Amino acid sequence: MQRKLIAAAAVLSLVSAAAFATGTNSSSSSTSGGQSAAAVIGFGSFTATNAGIANGHASATAGQGFGTTGNTTNATTGHINTTSVSGKGFGGAAATGISGADAAANAWSKLGGGWR
Repeated sequence: MQRKLIAAAAVLSLVSAAAFATGTNSSSSSTSGGQSAAAVIGFGSFTATNAGIANGHASATAGQGFGTTGNTTNATTGHINTTSVSGKGFGGAAATGISGADAAANAWSKLGGGWR
């Protein structure tokens, strides 16, 4: 009788562990970009400069529910673009640029082994 009780308790423990050993996954992505331009017209020395800045940030959190372990992942990236055009005499100068940044984050979380 005692062996059957121990066996039943072991089976119940395995069943509860299997029932609660679930995993969660989360992912996030961000894209950022912009365009800038500068122009100048004059006589003599002239310069046109533009600068574009783009930042991307992504955050992913997995396992926020009851009884789960939580995990958060962050990813940040940035890009700076600078263009300059200059000249002498009579005329003009123009400068354009495009900046872009992408960020991606993935997080995973898994619940523990269940009741014992």
